[in-house]
Amino acid sequence: MIYNFTVDGVVIRVCKKFFLKTLGIDEKTVRVVVRNSSVKSTGIDLHGDMRGKHPKKHALSAEQIQSVKDHIGSFPVVDSHYCRKTSMRQYLEHSLTISKMYDLYCQQKWNTVPVKKTSYVKIFNSEFNIGFYKPRKDQCDECDIFEKMTEDYRLKNTGKHQRHLRRKEQSRRHKEVDKTAAKCNSHVKTATFDMQKVLVTPSLMISRAYYLRKLSTYNLTVFDLATADVTSYMWDESQDSKGSSESATCLQKWLTALPSDITHVILYSDTAAGQNRNQSVLMMYMQVVSFSNITVIEHKFMESGHSQMEVDSVHARIEQKCRNVPIYTPDGWYTLVRSSCKKPYNVVELQFNDWKAWKYLAQTELRNTKKADDGTTLNWLKLKWIKVTKYDQEAFYVKEELDNEIPFKRVSIKKAPRKSHRTTVIVDRVATELDNDVKVIPLPSQLYHSRLPISKVKIADLQQLVASGAIQQNYRSFYDNLNENLDNLVEND
Repeated sequence: MIYNFTVDGVVIRVCKKFFLKTLGIDEKTVRVVVRNSSVKSTGIDLHGDMRGKHPKKHALSAEQIQSVKDHIGSFPVVDSHYCRKTSMRQYLEHSLTISKMYDLYCQQKWNTVPVKKTSYVKIFNSEFNIGFYKPRKDQCDECDIFEKMTEDYRLKNTGKHQRHLRRKEQSRRHKEVDKTAAKCNSHVKTATFDMQKVLVTPSLMISRAYYLRKLSTYNLTVFDLATADVTSYMWDESQDSKGSSESATCLQKWLTALPSDITHVILYSDTAAGQNRNQSVLMMYMQVVSFSNITVIEHKFMESGHSQMEVDSVHARIEQKCRNVPIYTPDGWYTLVRSSCKKPYNVVELQFNDWKAWKYLAQTELRNTKKADDGTTLNWLKLKWIKVTKYDQEAFYVKEELDNEIPFKRVSIKKAPRKSHRTTVIVDRVATELDNDVKVIPLPSQLYHSRLPISKVKIADLQQLVASGAIQQNYRSFYDNLNENLDNLVEND
């Protein structure tokens, strides 16, 4: 092999050692280049450096990638229960795992070779914003973000994070104090409550059921901290959806069922605005203290991300109990919840005619919920303590921290103070003015007068499960009756 350099058009022959050291390469590199056919014929490397440019030997075809996307997209998803306003992430039902999904993928017949599990997982993570339900107590976005910050950003956000941790400790400390108060004082009742994640119905351990829309069953649970008594208010989506009026109705039923000697009630919940921290629930509290023996109702909110409460253990027990237990109708859920603990849970089954329009009543009767008497504007997203009392039915009281040293802010429910004092009386809608000095606030009207229709596509999926035998025939009548009041709805699940 002859080694040459071309300098100013002149070819100069050199030794191999000089050639290699000048270019900083080894002999192997020279042999590889010379072996290239294009270099041999033209003396020019037409292809250039091909390192890292060779096609993958096992690259997925477009058909394989599409088969995975089609399979993942065939599973029904639901929005996040707690942060649907701030996150577009959706979730699969609790019984699914990525391994189970891949097994189901392999069981189907495709027009191409099924991909390996690693490829399936990669496409799932990169192409979809979908997750699996995780226990809420294991997650705190604020703490997680703080831990992942660089040192400089941590220093800038230390004060904010410390306030977050202080509020966490305040809520936990208050809950323990109020729990002790309820145990020591027969006139005090302290409880936690929460809405469980959607219970899909039917809940079956068969592969074809994962691809079909199912009925939603709801469960709002109240846990008595002094006695550990549990009351679950349950219904399915043909009876109602879930929201502020639904939470208020369930809590009103629980409050009015308390013994007559209870005069002070303290409730704890998470900060879900759509269900707990809203004007509908506030309106209900003001009515309850007006016509019952309860004189004070306090609602305290746990810190976001650290809202672990005793009621969570009830939901965990229910989810553990339902594993490998087929549920065919909402009645199956009601029975399972009752028997989830040695001390039976009290299940209250709600129908369409149980619901009250608390949201509408709040909109018409609470003329001011944003401006405190001291002139400050309320930020409902920051409220940590709400109190109503029988002794002041023209206002409610709030704090942004669970701190006994900070005074309450009074919020008049009127837009502006009136010259003459008026007494608030809660009466039925048919009542009239008692006299010129009495203001009549109507009771909430009934929210629905019939069952809610279920969309056609969901009905079709449920009927498909019945026809296939996945749902036993003795439950067929329940799904046939869902067709009553069915309108031409567009599926929005």
